[in-house]
Amino acid sequence: RRRGAALPIVLDPVLAASSGGLLLDEPGIDRLLQGLMLLATVTTPNIVELAALAGRLGGETGADVGARALALLAAGAPAVLAKGGHAEGPIAEDILFRQDSAPPVRFAAPRSAASLRGTGCALSTAIAVHLAAGRDLETACRLGKAHLSALFDAASSSTSNPSPEPCVGG
Repeated sequence: RRRGAALPIVLDPVLAASSGGLLLDEPGIDRLLQGLMLLATVTTPNIVELAALAGRLGGETGADVGARALALLAAGAPAVLAKGGHAEGPIAEDILFRQDSAPPVRFAAPRSAASLRGTGCALSTAIAVHLAAGRDLETACRLGKAHLSALFDAASSSTSNPSPEPCVGG
């Protein structure tokens, strides 16, 4: 896909496994930043991945989420959805930053007590589905967040799954 093509691409930069093992080495991260990210409609790092990517670009390690997202935008990312699921607090907030200088858009939901793996990938997939259906980026992110909230609601009310961390979609 070349920049400007009609096919939407959602890049979920999974840098490490849940167990902590690295999935992408430094040359791979450089290719992600200098190639894949530039082609994507939106890049969807969690706050840990956002810090690593912004740091690789020379961003401040103590910077806030907004400054880190702006580092990715300055490097050419058309849009960044900073996923806040790994943050602390009663609200899980994702923030959409775009190249078009529009103010950041926040998507918040109450943090669930349920523990699920694969939620970042589930959110990115839901966003991709909505973009492919012709929805604009902000709507796709809002609907993706609603889908993820529904998954957490279902997991919170389910007693049939004995696994402490069911994998979304698996």
